[in-house]
Amino acid sequence: MLAQEKEKYPLLIVDAGSFVPDSSRYGRFAGGWILKACLAMGYHAINIGMQEARVPVTQLREWSELSGNILISANVRDSEGMPVTRTYIIHDIGEIRVGITGIAGALVQPAGAAELPNIVVPVEPLKEVMEEFKRNRVDFVVLLADTIEDEIKAILKEVPEIDFVVQGQGFTRIQRAAATLVGETRIVRIGDQGKVIGWTRFDFEPDGTILGEESSFTALDPSVAYNPDIEKLLLEFKTELKARRDDFMGDPGNPFQRPATYELVDILSGFAGQNHCLSCHPGFSLDEDIVGHGGAWLKLSEENRTNPACLPCHTTGYGLATGLQDVYRDNHLINVTCEACHGPGALHVREQTILRYHLDESFLLPPEDPVNLPFRKEVPMEVCLKCHTKEWSPNFDYKTWVTRVNHSSIKNISQGSATEAGNASEESSSQ
Repeated sequence: MLAQEKEKYPLLIVDAGSFVPDSSRYGRFAGGWILKACLAMGYHAINIGMQEARVPVTQLREWSELSGNILISANVRDSEGMPVTRTYIIHDIGEIRVGITGIAGALVQPAGAAELPNIVVPVEPLKEVMEEFKRNRVDFVVLLADTIEDEIKAILKEVPEIDFVVQGQGFTRIQRAAATLVGETRIVRIGDQGKVIGWTRFDFEPDGTILGEESSFTALDPSVAYNPDIEKLLLEFKTELKARRDDFMGDPGNPFQRPATYELVDILSGFAGQNHCLSCHPGFSLDEDIVGHGGAWLKLSEENRTNPACLPCHTTGYGLATGLQDVYRDNHLINVTCEACHGPGALHVREQTILRYHLDESFLLPPEDPVNLPFRKEVPMEVCLKCHTKEWSPNFDYKTWVTRVNHSSIKNISQGSATEAGNASEESSSQ
């Protein structure tokens, strides 16, 4: 989309901040790759937003270097009160000199540990930047503001030199095409999650006076052609992410456990975890006998919860590739979950997700089966008897007990499946 527009007009491409998903290790890993993509797409300036303000200063400075020093912030400071990155960037667009600066909101500042950067009240830092713009004969001032509208309005009373604000907080997927005027300053906000590009076109007189303007937005839906450079970058990101699986398994932002991360379904291999199962088969979580299996680990005494003799029958995939290795890290595989009986389901999750979301397989890594065990609809008797032995289940009778986990009696509801996926899932739901 940007490549097409560059052929029509001179562009300034900016982002108001909060480009990382969170401040976890995975969030910081993803943030570095997002910056690589922004640099490849020709971004001119990216603000350090509220999400990035939670990240250690050392990481922000590494990102700044990685991005070619297009990260900016007027009011994110280190423990000594020094700017973490550049406070502004100046670009000449034709005959117009544009100054760009950015802030993270002081009114919505997160609680942070000592090693995190400080968000100072932005007014004085912005006044300092305005002095720099005046010395450099800037015609048009852009503020990238990851904060709420009340703070922006308060800032504009103190810093009226700002001509244009791109707001990055205070909305829930709102797509507003027209700019809002506060005095002589225009404010735009266009939505979150990078699913929409907002455009504001200005026509200037030679002295910087705005002759005309137009604001709009463009949805980044499947009708937009793929860029081969970004496609290559995406596959490189996924390849490194998959290789570093163990680095993120205990992380709050763990992409290997979250069922909503369908774009990353190809990083799964072997045991995927029951969150992925239940995202399509939610009814199974309500069955009492299945829930009984689901509490198997909790039935162990505290000393036995790390006992290798007990874990094979009270967890999922214990000791196998991508199976449970650490009961406190791999919490998606504690208890006897779906995959303990039906086998590792990552390839099944992958196949169904491709159908459900119409994924383009050219963006997916090759499938992988590190466990080399079957995934099956019907569970053979010997699978049950491995754990339900005479010693531990003296009253176990297979023919009687297997009816208690007959999934065909459970009403299964597939949430939002595409028609193609619905047909494919019916067979699985009759287990």
